[in-house]
Amino acid sequence: MDNRVCFVGHTHKPRIFSQRNNKITLINKNKAKISKNEKIIVDVGSVGQPRDGDSRASYCVYDTKSGLIELKRCEYNVDKAGEKIVKAGLPLFLAERLTVGI
Repeated sequence: MDNRVCFVGHTHKPRIFSQRNNKITLINKNKAKISKNEKIIVDVGSVGQPRDGDSRASYCVYDTKSGLIELKRCEYNVDKAGEKIVKAGLPLFLAERLTVGI
């Protein structure tokens, strides 16, 4: 990876990984500040269909000046989202899993 920061998604599990001295580490908190000798991979999670047991939407804020990355959560209308899933003819389990985040 040439860049110091890479944002990825689709796993639906928000996490931050650090690479220093050819070692990759999972950062067990929702904030990280990038140091000069470090590369970061951020899985921003999912606005819908979370898979980490938390039904809230997940997103990321990156302050390019300070180098601070923060994973955030916010509530949304899970019931309405589930209704739209069912109305669209998608499988019921996709609507049901929204309430538990799995």
